Amino acid sequence: MKMVLYYLQTKQEPWVEEAARQLEKKIARFIPFEVIALKSKSHSRAAAAEKKLAEEKKLLEVLNDGDFVILFDEKGKLSKGSKEFAQQVQKALESGKQRVVFVIGGPYGFTDAIRKKSRVMLSLSPLTMNHFVAKVASLEQLYRAFTILKNIPYHND
Repeated sequence: MKMVLYYLQTKQEPWVEEAARQLEKKIARFIPFEVIALKSKSHSRAAAAEKKLAEEKKLLEVLNDGDFVILFDEKGKLSKGSKEFAQQVQKALESGKQRVVFVIGGPYGFTDAIRKKSRVMLSLSPLTMNHFVAKVASLEQLYRAFTILKNIPYHND
């Protein structure tokens, strides 16, 4: 079993990349884990539909039928907390699928074709956040989920 986080990237910020590297190392102690950027071109707001279709194409190229896909989407189910999120991760790990794949979508969300590929759609927060913050937040929650599942002191109730 392997775990992957895909995210759509138009540019990089050094602080995000450093935080992501640190969290990726921590998660990799529990499971083979990889963070993969899918390059996404900047588009004007008027071309939102075109951007979503281009991102759909990139995602369909990397998502496999044997994946347990979890989308981070603002329209997804809002978790009641980190323990509930840890339970979602546990279910994904026990699914028998080859990979557990998390995906952070672009600024205009996911197409229906990508939503159909997913097993779960989760919201990271009721607040809207940019992709830099979403990337760091999702990685921190994945690390927190593993510490909860392994009873490692990190999460406080």
